[in-house]
Amino acid sequence: MSHRTNRWAALLLAASVPALAGVAAAQDDTARATREQLVDLTFPGGAAVAYVEAVRRAAGDLNVMISPHLKDVPVQPVELKRVSVEAALTLLEGRYTAGGRTMDVDVEVNHAELAGAMDVYRLEARVRPEPAREDASSGVWSLSGAIEGGLAPEAVLTAIETALDLYDKAYAPAQLRFHRESGLLIARAHPEQIQTITLILDRLSDPGARDAQALEAAEQRMAELEDKLHQRTSELDGLHRELIEIATKSQMLERQMDGLQGERRELQKQLVATQMDRDITVNRLQMEIQRLLDAAEGREEP
Repeated sequence: MSHRTNRWAALLLAASVPALAGVAAAQDDTARATREQLVDLTFPGGAAVAYVEAVRRAAGDLNVMISPHLKDVPVQPVELKRVSVEAALTLLEGRYTAGGRTMDVDVEVNHAELAGAMDVYRLEARVRPEPAREDASSGVWSLSGAIEGGLAPEAVLTAIETALDLYDKAYAPAQLRFHRESGLLIARAHPEQIQTITLILDRLSDPGARDAQALEAAEQRMAELEDKLHQRTSELDGLHRELIEIATKSQMLERQMDGLQGERRELQKQLVATQMDRDITVNRLQMEIQRLLDAAEGREEP
């Protein structure tokens, strides 16, 4: 009896193995189909969390772990056609700057190994630390020398900010404060930036330097005026040449007109003489015709 039972159990197990294998294969196909699902997405722009939610809606269902800082990550408008969910989410990877902070966004995918399970996406936004300021120092300067020289405080501050912008990202941005009542400029920055501020203020506060700057500006202005004068002189020379050419052509035309008027007068004289000759010839012919007529009438009388 026991031997027969074991035999039936073996037969049932052998029959169920292909069915179980088919179920597992179908579940694997379902997981693979979910992973390879293609979505269409139109995102008008906004925070990264809103973009992830838009991907979730397009996919129908999604396992996502989101970093709290992702709400501060801006995403430009996006339009996607027939892309995988993984490709749509990895578009967020990169470095972003928002709210004075720099963040690096990474996307990790944990692919499901169990049959029928779904992948898990993990989006991490890490805030990059600000440059260390242990080497920062402070400085205090009076702008009275530059202001007494005729410069406005805004012009002095603009000159300093322009020079500090040249450092770009080499150092942390300098902190500048101007106290208008006392005319003091207070700064906390890298020592090299402090030195740059000192050099600019020394240059602007030195009367000799200001005079040299004024002289340089005047010389530059004179050079510009000389260039314009040379250009205007060249233009006037060109106009003078054109005027001479026009006067020469006018004289030639006047001479031609005088010649034509002389020819006209000569032709008028010839016309008058011709008309007189014609009238004399006509009179002679009329007299000759009359004489012949008279002679013919005399012969006809008895």
